[in-house]
Amino acid sequence: MKITFIMFANVLNGGNRVIGIVAAELAARGHDVQIITQPHPKPSVRRILSSVVQHGRLPPKPVDGPFLDAIIKSDGLTTLRTPRPVRDSDVADGDIVIASWWETAPWVNALSARKGAKVYFMQDYGAVGQEIEKLIPTWQMPFTFVTLNSQLQAMIKAQNPSAPVAIMRNAVDHSVFKAAPRARNIRPTIGLIHRNQPTKGMDIAAQALTEIRKGIPDLRAIAVGASTSTLPDWVELVHRPDDQALAQVYRSCDLWLFPSRMEGFGLPIIEAMASHTPVISTRVGGAEDVITDGASGYLVEIDDWRSMSQRATALLTGPETHWSDMSKAAHDAVASHTWSDAVDIFEAALVEAHAAHCAT
Repeated sequence: MKITFIMFANVLNGGNRVIGIVAAELAARGHDVQIITQPHPKPSVRRILSSVVQHGRLPPKPVDGPFLDAIIKSDGLTTLRTPRPVRDSDVADGDIVIASWWETAPWVNALSARKGAKVYFMQDYGAVGQEIEKLIPTWQMPFTFVTLNSQLQAMIKAQNPSAPVAIMRNAVDHSVFKAAPRARNIRPTIGLIHRNQPTKGMDIAAQALTEIRKGIPDLRAIAVGASTSTLPDWVELVHRPDDQALAQVYRSCDLWLFPSRMEGFGLPIIEAMASHTPVISTRVGGAEDVITDGASGYLVEIDDWRSMSQRATALLTGPETHWSDMSKAAHDAVASHTWSDAVDIFEAALVEAHAAHCAT
């Protein structure tokens, strides 16, 4: 099939990473896969002023997320010259066209039938700038939907009861994110993803890390992202790593923190677990689907930094056999989560959407 993904921007985030993985797998299966995206948006005046005040410099120039290599190498990525909605003239006639972000859903909905069956890959449900009130109208559009968990499926069905909604649970590239069983580090080490958005809970992470360090003075913490601006100044930064470097970070940690207030799935949860690294997560996204509280990790309530710090301190200072058991249980819990299986579900949804489109 000829499949076109419509992205909003090729930026560094988990959702785009999943798009890249799925698109590359579909291409490897013989489909003609194209991605169309806008150029990076210019920073707002507010962001410019904030960067100058806080850091004494202009915001860094945005760079492409490192997730679309397989598609780029096959000349499958098109970036529009200016930020604007995608139009019919931008998209070749095909079999499937996929909205991959709430702002792209109206664009895809407006495309002509020649562009293919219309599918909405809905991975998230709101954050600053994409409040749920803005998303709801996109769920009412006549799409075939693919989403990540039963909670998101129910949210779509509440707005669009007759819509086909497939659940494709996120997975792990076990050729990259893997680790042999290991001992706990002599110097306790915690990792996390840093995203400077209120929904990501960096303020909760900062409070938890500060509290943990009171009981573990030599604690090491590693943040993955573009900065550590909302975390304590002793937290180390790994700046925008590729998958291999990210896998090494997971393997170097005794524990992974996931403090989000809102999440579509939470890919780092299962990647850390695949690396034999237990996770302490808030009850968001796919966390409750993959973590068995007290066995393969811990689940805490949103904003509960005290419980997060208590669980972490106990795990890092308690019997090493407890940590080893949890490390093994974390790995085993996600060992069967493969991208091949996940894309089987995605591909089947596309086939059904195409069949229904041809029948109309």
